Amino acid sequence: MRVFLDFEASSLNDDGFPVEVAWVFEDGRSESHLIRPAPGWTDWDGEAEAVHGVSREQLAEEGADHADVAARMLDQLSGHALYVTAPSWDGQWLSLLLRAAGLPRHALRLRKSDLAHREAALDILEVIGVGEDAEALAAALIDQARGNVLPERPVHRALADAEAERQVLACGGRPLIIRTAAFFSPHDPHNFAALVRRELAAGRTLAAAEDLIVSPTYVPDLVNAALDLLIDGEAGVRHLVNQGACSWFSFAVDLAKALELDHGLVKPVPAASFGWPAPRPVRAPLATRRGPMLPPLEDAIARHAAAVRSGGRSATGLG
Repeated sequence: MRVFLDFEASSLNDDGFPVEVAWVFEDGRSESHLIRPAPGWTDWDGEAEAVHGVSREQLAEEGADHADVAARMLDQLSGHALYVTAPSWDGQWLSLLLRAAGLPRHALRLRKSDLAHREAALDILEVIGVGEDAEALAAALIDQARGNVLPERPVHRALADAEAERQVLACGGRPLIIRTAAFFSPHDPHNFAALVRRELAAGRTLAAAEDLIVSPTYVPDLVNAALDLLIDGEAGVRHLVNQGACSWFSFAVDLAKALELDHGLVKPVPAASFGWPAPRPVRAPLATRRGPMLPPLEDAIARHAAAVRSGGRSATGLG
């Protein structure tokens, strides 16, 4: 898992030492430790203290033994990908802390935070099919995330600064991506269900492809489920469709029956007969390994018909 790490130090001189360390896991778990100076750690810069606000007296009273902090870091952070904003400085403080505790100085490896943000942004762009100019778009995503999250002036406390970098990742690198298909709704005229209703109500025949399989999605169900995921802070790729796949022909017949229209006016035809410029996939249903999120298609069609009869009201079936 990605972990963002930050140190504060007694000074930026060669003899400076770490006074605070904090880390934040990608999932939000965090720790922060003031570090009581090891023997020989004496260099102190009043200007550095003015920046981070940690005094010598506070370290003596509240700081943990440097060896205990180093051991805790190895226990909690080994095997994870560690990221910092300034690898040269943070690497110096980490190396000094580990060596003072008698531990290998390269027991933990640090990488620049920008790499974590870049990797996450490129992952998003790959999922949504962006290939050309992906690097430039990734940089733009990161810049936008930083502008939304980072304070105008750094806090210069280890936990706050590490958490800020995690928030950049959460904002720009861990979005919720919803894949869905074949919308239908009683609230607009520009969908297949509205076409079926319009044509059959006028007594006209309707040709529908019998050889293309899709996952129709009832828009009110989709909206409710998407809002629930957002409120719960979910991230990643989710497939949201009503349970059940069918051909466009069978979908039209089921809609007609639910709307009490003449389903005999729906005529099955091969997709090729429409002369579309681009071929359509023969089977394009969406499935999920995270459990069904939307009600069954049959139920959605029944609620759609009820909403049409009531003028668009009572369209949802989710809480």
